[in-house]
Amino acid sequence: MSVVTVAGSVGALGQPVSPTPQMTQLGQLVGKWVYQEEFRAKPDAGWEKGSSQWENRWLGEGVFLETPGSMTFPGGRRVSVAQVYGYDPARKVHFTSYFVSDGTLGTGTWDWTGAAATEEDTEVAPNGTKTTLRCTSTLSPDSRSMEGSCEQSTDGKWWVFRRFKGTKQ
Repeated sequence: MSVVTVAGSVGALGQPVSPTPQMTQLGQLVGKWVYQEEFRAKPDAGWEKGSSQWENRWLGEGVFLETPGSMTFPGGRRVSVAQVYGYDPARKVHFTSYFVSDGTLGTGTWDWTGAAATEEDTEVAPNGTKTTLRCTSTLSPDSRSMEGSCEQSTDGKWWVFRRFKGTKQ
């Protein structure tokens, strides 16, 4: 038998929660998105093609955005991803957490201002290796496409390892 504890004290359960303006803005992302991706394994390597698909939906009343999806890397390796975006009122920070089918997990913070989004994550691989990631993306004026890039820190030096362009289906 297992017991699951749902977040919140008894006094707080059932109380209405208002989403932050940034969470409300994420509503533009609700729906199915398909991305063309490019990856490289090291700073001086060439770019190789990949892809990803995401089905973004609200979890709760606009308080969390759930983004399950899959990514296909160069060479055909495919992983499933479960990601959630939300707001932590105690720390007053917008957060994200994600879990990858290969055992990788990540946590971080994000911000959305106008059409621009930034995210900084710490990712832990199944072997325990930690990597710091920074991603930036821009949403088109009609909210139907997005493009951006991600960089990682290796030995204190940042380099772009992922570029992406996506469209809402």
